[in-house]
Amino acid sequence: LREAVRTATGAIATGGGGGDGEWQTPPPEAMNPSAAAGKDRPTSKECIERIPRIAVGANSSILHECCITVQPPVKCGPFGGCGGSAGNAIKRKVHTYDSAVVAEFGPAPPYNHTGRLVLCHPTTGRGGLEPTTISSLSANSNYPTIAYMERGDGVTFVRKALMAQAAGASAVIVGNNCGVWPYVMQDSAGEATKGVVKMGNLKCDIDDDDGKEGAKDADDKDTEPDSTPKDDSTGLKIPVVMVKRSDGSYIRKLLEQSPGCTTRCTIAAKVLGEKGGCIICTDKFDVGDTVMRLPSCSHCFHEKCALTWLTKHNTCPMCRRELPTDDKEYESRRRAEGRSHAVASGDSAGLETSQWESLFG
Repeated sequence: LREAVRTATGAIATGGGGGDGEWQTPPPEAMNPSAAAGKDRPTSKECIERIPRIAVGANSSILHECCITVQPPVKCGPFGGCGGSAGNAIKRKVHTYDSAVVAEFGPAPPYNHTGRLVLCHPTTGRGGLEPTTISSLSANSNYPTIAYMERGDGVTFVRKALMAQAAGASAVIVGNNCGVWPYVMQDSAGEATKGVVKMGNLKCDIDDDDGKEGAKDADDKDTEPDSTPKDDSTGLKIPVVMVKRSDGSYIRKLLEQSPGCTTRCTIAAKVLGEKGGCIICTDKFDVGDTVMRLPSCSHCFHEKCALTWLTKHNTCPMCRRELPTDDKEYESRRRAEGRSHAVASGDSAGLETSQWESLFG
């Protein structure tokens, strides 16, 4: 386009193109906005294969959206812990995570919970929560608490939530710690309706991938004591949401660096309704559909629609955020320019991790 302008300007200055000072006609490619960016590039085949396919059910997380806001402490708590006396200001940016995933068990959206964020020990809930964590989660009516836990270690999502609920938490945020994202939290064993945290003298080891459990006697040497208080009530009554690995790492680090301080957190989830559809075909998502949720931006599309688009383009159809390609020259140029697939323009946080970890965890 610059060449076309120079040519046309020269024509005016010299009277070229017939000597009457008229513009020369620019070449067609100079008037095509997409010409400068080159040909469309399909998304990397590996990336397409790794994008999870989600079967839409009646309580599917795909029908909901969730946003988490974390406000770092601006004052030390009554116990200090920030390296200063009470009242010392800590200037930190408020962080918003709009790609959180709602669990497909427990209370369904809409809901809005605000409370003090508490880092659980152990974070996975293995062996039961420590007394200090139980004490921190014991909320009063004026200031609810929200538990931060992490996935894995042989404890199902439901049992993590039940532990937190028994201790007094009003909600649970689970940090992902594997390279699969988005990850759908399900309750295949139906524990959310049974809801017993502690069962007599038995300790249950449960695999959080398939929901299977094996009861062991508490006296067995390979069984850790469960210090979680007994809760004879049944049923999970608090919401559970999950954040991707990079978001969870930040939240955990923040809580570890600010012990004794109040970190406010808000979990806001709602039903997508008629707006929760595929912008490619403009149809809404229905029970029985297979949907692809793109990494990083978490925008969702029917699988057939997404594949049609991604095999021709390396961007999200909605927000145009880039996805990896198999074009080595293009990827090399992107890295040289400091652009990351996993973060929005102007945000360099994703440059610290690999593109696959940033996208899928």
